[in-house]
Amino acid sequence: MSTRSKAWVFRRRIDIGGQFFTTGPCMDPDTVDACAERLGLSNGAPPVYLELSPPFSPAWIRRLEGVGALPVTDALRNRVAATPQADQRRFAWSVAKGVAQRARAAGFAGVVLMGLRFETATGEAYDAWQDDRIEPVAE
Repeated sequence: MSTRSKAWVFRRRIDIGGQFFTTGPCMDPDTVDACAERLGLSNGAPPVYLELSPPFSPAWIRRLEGVGALPVTDALRNRVAATPQADQRRFAWSVAKGVAQRARAAGFAGVVLMGLRFETATGEAYDAWQDDRIEPVAE
Protein backbone atom coordinates (compact mmCIF):
# COMPACT_ATOMS: atom_id res chain seq x y z
CA MET A 1 0.00 0.00 0.00
CA SER A 2 1.13 3.52 -0.69
CA THR A 3 1.64 5.86 2.23
CA ARG A 4 1.48 8.94 -0.01
CA SER A 5 4.46 10.20 2.04
CA LYS A 6 2.17 11.30 4.87
CA ALA A 7 2.36 10.03 8.45
CA TRP A 8 -1.40 10.00 8.99
CA VAL A 9 -1.92 7.85 5.86
CA PHE A 10 0.86 5.51 6.99
CA ARG A 11 -0.60 5.12 10.50
CA ARG A 12 -4.14 4.66 9.17
CA ARG A 13 -3.00 1.94 6.80
CA ILE A 14 -1.14 0.20 9.61
CA ASP A 15 -4.35 0.36 11.67
CA ILE A 16 -6.33 -1.39 8.92
CA GLY A 17 -3.79 -4.19 8.69
CA GLY A 18 -1.25 -3.16 6.07
CA GLN A 19 1.90 -5.25 6.35
CA PHE A 20 4.26 -3.43 3.98
CA PHE A 21 4.17 -0.09 2.23
CA THR A 22 5.66 2.06 -0.49
CA THR A 23 6.09 5.79 -0.74
CA GLY A 24 7.40 8.20 -3.35
CA PRO A 25 8.51 8.18 -6.04
CA CYS A 26 11.72 9.92 -5.12
CA MET A 27 14.30 11.28 -7.59
CA ASP A 28 16.61 13.26 -5.29
CA PRO A 29 18.87 11.94 -2.51
CA ASP A 30 18.42 15.22 -0.65
CA THR A 31 14.67 14.61 -0.22
CA VAL A 32 14.95 11.11 1.29
CA ASP A 33 15.54 12.07 4.93
CA ALA A 34 12.62 14.52 5.02
CA CYS A 35 10.31 11.86 3.59
CA ALA A 36 11.42 9.36 6.24
CA GLU A 37 10.91 11.97 8.97
CA ARG A 38 7.41 12.85 7.68
CA LEU A 39 6.43 9.19 7.87
CA GLY A 40 7.97 8.74 11.31
CA LEU A 41 9.76 5.53 10.35
CA SER A 42 10.66 3.52 13.43
CA ASN A 43 11.74 0.07 14.48
CA GLY A 44 8.75 -2.18 14.92
CA ALA A 45 6.71 -0.50 12.18
CA PRO A 46 5.92 -2.46 9.02
CA PRO A 47 8.54 -2.09 6.27
CA VAL A 48 8.31 0.88 3.92
CA TYR A 49 10.00 0.74 0.52
CA LEU A 50 10.94 3.98 -1.20
CA GLU A 51 9.75 4.20 -4.80
CA LEU A 52 12.62 5.49 -6.91
CA SER A 53 12.76 6.91 -10.41
CA PRO A 54 16.02 8.16 -11.92
CA PRO A 55 15.88 11.87 -12.90
CA PHE A 56 16.60 11.26 -16.59
CA SER A 57 15.98 14.82 -17.81
CA PRO A 58 14.38 18.13 -16.81
CA ALA A 59 11.25 17.11 -18.74
CA TRP A 60 11.09 13.75 -16.92
CA ILE A 61 11.43 15.49 -13.55
CA ARG A 62 8.56 17.90 -14.39
CA ARG A 63 6.40 15.03 -15.64
CA LEU A 64 6.84 12.95 -12.48
CA GLU A 65 6.40 15.92 -10.17
CA GLY A 66 3.18 16.65 -12.06
CA VAL A 67 1.78 13.26 -11.07
CA GLY A 68 2.81 13.40 -7.41
CA ALA A 69 6.49 12.50 -7.15
CA LEU A 70 8.43 14.08 -4.31
CA PRO A 71 9.66 17.45 -5.62
CA VAL A 72 13.39 17.61 -6.30
CA THR A 73 15.62 20.32 -4.88
CA ASP A 74 16.63 23.27 -7.02
CA ALA A 75 20.22 22.04 -6.76
CA LEU A 76 19.39 18.73 -8.45
CA ARG A 77 17.07 20.37 -10.97
CA ASN A 78 19.90 22.75 -11.97
CA ARG A 79 22.49 19.98 -12.05
CA VAL A 80 20.37 17.81 -14.36
CA ALA A 81 19.72 20.80 -16.62
CA ALA A 82 23.46 21.54 -16.76
CA THR A 83 24.39 17.93 -17.59
CA PRO A 84 24.94 17.41 -21.32
CA GLN A 85 22.08 15.42 -22.82
CA ALA A 86 24.44 12.61 -23.84
CA ASP A 87 25.43 12.16 -20.16
CA GLN A 88 22.01 12.59 -18.51
CA ARG A 89 21.02 8.92 -18.30
CA ARG A 90 24.30 7.82 -16.74
CA PHE A 91 24.08 10.74 -14.30
CA ALA A 92 20.47 9.78 -13.51
CA TRP A 93 21.57 6.27 -12.54
CA SER A 94 24.25 7.68 -10.24
CA VAL A 95 21.58 9.84 -8.59
CA ALA A 96 19.29 6.79 -8.29
CA LYS A 97 22.06 4.87 -6.56
CA GLY A 98 22.48 7.85 -4.22
CA VAL A 99 18.76 7.77 -3.42
CA ALA A 100 19.01 4.04 -2.63
CA GLN A 101 22.01 4.61 -0.36
CA ARG A 102 20.24 7.41 1.51
CA ALA A 103 17.04 5.35 1.75
CA ARG A 104 18.81 2.53 3.56
CA ALA A 105 20.47 5.00 5.93
CA ALA A 106 17.11 6.70 6.64
CA GLY A 107 15.39 3.47 7.65
CA PHE A 108 13.55 2.43 4.50
CA ALA A 109 13.36 -1.33 3.94
CA GLY A 110 14.65 -0.90 0.39
CA VAL A 111 13.79 0.74 -2.90
CA VAL A 112 11.50 -0.12 -5.79
CA LEU A 113 12.31 1.23 -9.25
CA MET A 114 9.23 2.97 -10.66
CA GLY A 115 8.14 4.66 -13.86
CA LEU A 116 10.34 2.62 -16.17
CA ARG A 117 9.50 0.69 -19.28
CA PHE A 118 9.88 -3.06 -18.90
CA GLU A 119 12.85 -3.03 -21.26
CA THR A 120 14.53 -0.31 -19.20
CA ALA A 121 13.94 -2.13 -15.92
CA THR A 122 15.21 -5.47 -17.20
CA GLY A 123 18.06 -4.11 -19.31
CA GLU A 124 19.45 -0.66 -18.66
CA ALA A 125 18.50 -0.56 -14.98
CA TYR A 126 20.03 -3.94 -14.26
CA ASP A 127 23.21 -3.04 -16.11
CA ALA A 128 23.52 0.36 -14.41
CA TRP A 129 22.85 -1.07 -10.94
CA GLN A 130 25.57 -3.70 -11.41
CA ASP A 131 28.11 -1.27 -12.93
CA ASP A 132 30.54 -0.23 -10.19
CA ARG A 133 31.80 2.59 -12.41
CA ILE A 134 28.47 4.35 -11.86
CA GLU A 135 28.97 5.58 -8.33
CA PRO A 136 26.19 6.93 -6.11
CA VAL A 137 25.87 10.70 -6.01
CA ALA A 138 27.02 11.56 -2.50
CA GLU A 139 25.28 14.90 -2.00
